[in-house]
Amino acid sequence: MDTSLRYKKCSNSDNNDVEFLRRRDDVLADLQGAMSFRVSATGAVEGYAQCLGDLGGSDCSGCLADAVMKVKSLCGSAAAGEVYLGQCYVRYWEAGYYDASPGT
Repeated sequence: MDTSLRYKKCSNSDNNDVEFLRRRDDVLADLQGAMSFRVSATGAVEGYAQCLGDLGGSDCSGCLADAVMKVKSLCGSAAAGEVYLGQCYVRYWEAGYYDASPGT
């Protein structure tokens, strides 16, 4: 199983609100248990996770557990974050968050 970090992106805006962090952690915990693909939402926090199609159920859950741990440590209290590993990815965001690139 390849869990090497391939890409990460964290929003520039932070949300240190205790309620946001609790909801984010709830969404990430739900996503961590996915067997292939899962969408989750709790209040104003949404997220999704997916594994590559050739990854078995237990390997997928293990990969996603690693991705969740990495997105939490790398993005901290960011309003949105995503981590792509070699065979899976996880993403979360606060509802209403939109990452507009400069000039758009």
